[in-house]
Amino acid sequence: MAYTGTGTEADPYLVSTLTDFLTCAKMSNKYVKVISDIDAADDENYTGEITEPVYIGGSTKVYADEEKTISGITCTSGSLLQFGETSFIENICFSNMEHKPVNAATAYEIYAGKNTQIRNVKLSSRISIVSNIAVSLRLLYNGGNSPNSYTEFALDITLNVLKLSNTTLFDDRNILNKCNITIRNMTINNGADIHFTNSYSTSLTRCSVVFKNLNLESGYLNLPANYSNTYFSFVNSKIASGLTNASTTAHGGNGILLCFQDCTDGEGNPKTTDERFEDKPPFDVVTPEQLKDKAYLTEIGFLP
Repeated sequence: MAYTGTGTEADPYLVSTLTDFLTCAKMSNKYVKVISDIDAADDENYTGEITEPVYIGGSTKVYADEEKTISGITCTSGSLLQFGETSFIENICFSNMEHKPVNAATAYEIYAGKNTQIRNVKLSSRISIVSNIAVSLRLLYNGGNSPNSYTEFALDITLNVLKLSNTTLFDDRNILNKCNITIRNMTINNGADIHFTNSYSTSLTRCSVVFKNLNLESGYLNLPANYSNTYFSFVNSKIASGLTNASTTAHGGNGILLCFQDCTDGEGNPKTTDERFEDKPPFDVVTPEQLKDKAYLTEIGFLP
């Protein structure tokens, strides 16, 4: 069914196919309402991959009344999702996405212009870069000079990347509130310096960050930024090299929890804590059981 509507707030474009979504969403100053789940495989115009990002035009609002899923897209562009300035995205789940950037020194999962707002959006994607060239990875990148807002945002990233260069996963001027972030299968094996964030202009409030199957063989994973009531959990991971916390501070809340579950150090010994963070506010190292215990978390002031 071809899209209907005129793209105004009162009469938004109504889209139910991938072709219509890609066509309408890239327009500027429009309202685009997704009225059904969209599977790329069901679109006769989809050839198995797209060579440009999924683009939301400047000052365009893409939304659904209730969460709708857009799934099955393979993208070979350097950016997977690209949002124009002052765009707004709400109640959209981008699922089962495959990102295979070709000849890209930097891979962007979300490249957003300034003043982008994202609310109740989910992104689940696999990043596959099989060349042996070191690649810089940006999960959230702000291409403008004003903050972007992510509220109730869920990011689930699986990596198939042979070599990472020095990189910052969450760049400047990103404000994350009540977000859930999962990063799977990250390997740091060539001495790279990986920053989770690199600036106090990026903040996380009441967020969860889970690294699953992290292989930190050499180099460092740095956790500096502004955090409030946020936890980092490392699950089934090998942490042979360094976690660091240079210049980390808590803001407006009760700091950061760290949890290690089924982790080992470089010698294969169980790893349940990290001396860099013990007795060093705003960090608290907790057990997996404590992380699930609401009464305990309330007692230590992490939960209200």
